[in-house]
Amino acid sequence: LVDDPQEADLFVVPYFHALDCRLMTWRTHQWATRCRYSDRAYELWSLLPHYSLATASRHIFLTSTEPHNMHLSMVGQPLLMSVGPRFGDEIGGHILVPFLVTDEELQPLQWRESEEADRPFEFLFVGSSGNIWRRLMVEQLERYRAAVGPERVLLDTFLRDADGWHLPSASSGGKRLTQFCLCPPGDATSATVRFYDSLLSGCVPVVVAFPGLDGRTSWFRHGGPPVEWSYPFPSQIRWREAVVEVPVEALRAGQLVEVVHSL
Repeated sequence: LVDDPQEADLFVVPYFHALDCRLMTWRTHQWATRCRYSDRAYELWSLLPHYSLATASRHIFLTSTEPHNMHLSMVGQPLLMSVGPRFGDEIGGHILVPFLVTDEELQPLQWRESEEADRPFEFLFVGSSGNIWRRLMVEQLERYRAAVGPERVLLDTFLRDADGWHLPSASSGGKRLTQFCLCPPGDATSATVRFYDSLLSGCVPVVVAFPGLDGRTSWFRHGGPPVEWSYPFPSQIRWREAVVEVPVEALRAGQLVEVVHSL
């Protein structure tokens, strides 16, 4: 740390963009979408006395959200830290970090000192079935559960009643009792908190493999950012060896369970 800005190599901008958008748009569940067009972010620049075209590349923005949902004036900054890929460019000036995991039972000290639990469930999916890939996964798990019984498949999706949307009986501890956890792409990235929770729980993530940019594999969508652009430390962590990849064609053909069983 230095007192003289002329001597600084890096200026850290601790503006938590997603939290700001959430607090300012609490009346709507579409807060993430509104982050892209919010006027709030424009107020930030007047609070950065050392920011200019000459110093922009030395300002690192800690955005705490995916670039897909960022304000348009922020997603184009040359030095950016986020939890998801910035589309259309290689790694460089863009620092990827994993989601923050706050569950006590998933902290390293907890699971290192605990004994490995039995895993009676074969498959788990907990969450919304809001996009086509999630719906296909849920439909195929429902058929498999009907065939083998509920003691093999832990499946919970959001239900809506007078009090709003909720999960009827989901528990984050279920991943530690399961062998394979389905991790379909989210709305803005494949690198969801579900993915990291599964890894920390010892539950093998099951992802959808799409043909991505430059002939590489994407876990997000057709023509999407490659795995190497979407997860942190790709030169040190072999992400594709830590998961089960279900080709999108196999998922469309109803072969989710068969692909997992074929390993």
